[in-house]
Amino acid sequence: MSRVDSYNRNVQDQNVESKKKGGSLASILLYGVILGFYLFTIVYHSLKLNGANFPENPKYQLLIIIKKFSMFYFTIWNFILQIIFLLLAIVDEVLKLANISRIQSGIEKIRLSIFPSLVFPSGLIVACIFWGIWHIDRELIFPKTIDEFYPPWMNHALHTFIIFPLIIEVISQFKYNNVAITKKRAAAILILYCAIYQTLYLSVYFLHGFWLYPIYKILTWSQRVGFIFGQIVLALSLQQLGFFLVNQNTSKLKAK
Repeated sequence: MSRVDSYNRNVQDQNVESKKKGGSLASILLYGVILGFYLFTIVYHSLKLNGANFPENPKYQLLIIIKKFSMFYFTIWNFILQIIFLLLAIVDEVLKLANISRIQSGIEKIRLSIFPSLVFPSGLIVACIFWGIWHIDRELIFPKTIDEFYPPWMNHALHTFIIFPLIIEVISQFKYNNVAITKKRAAAILILYCAIYQTLYLSVYFLHGFWLYPIYKILTWSQRVGFIFGQIVLALSLQQLGFFLVNQNTSKLKAK
């Protein structure tokens, strides 16, 4: 190898290393815009729900349930999870730019652990299941009666736009050597997360006698159990997809 080739190789290695350590102003701005939109959506959703007075009418039964049990919907869990993740990502990038390595390394580890274990599979499962059921029969997941309360932009913010931060983070993972959590531990965390949610979800039915999601009304108990386990299996599969995509970017980085 000539001196020129050796020099160029060293410069490339230094550039790659600086990309790993340096924060990205573009990421901060992009995630900041998304976080602002998310916060606006969640505040708008909360204020509109709390300020609404629905008449005691079967037509508004689901809206009354949503108002009372909004925090028991997995869609809201996912939305709040993404808000937490976006905050972590922004803080991580800011600390990198400020070169505050002691705090930043811990934030980065949490970021690289929470994304593949929870954020990625949670966001995709919301989008996949919601729009999958919608195209079969929207009355089973998002009845037309609530359209007057939920404008289309809010529906897409909660069930469609949530995919974009996932894509952005997967692409940006090229800055890291690897994820900060093993697949087994990530799977255990996801199963525990799903188990906690399903326990709370089922408790609403057993304590109050109604289903938050209409699709559960038409299923038998054996079908409900199968549907719940099917969601967990799908979530675990999507989690493995997230690991695969991140590792693909890592392999490309190492090959350069």
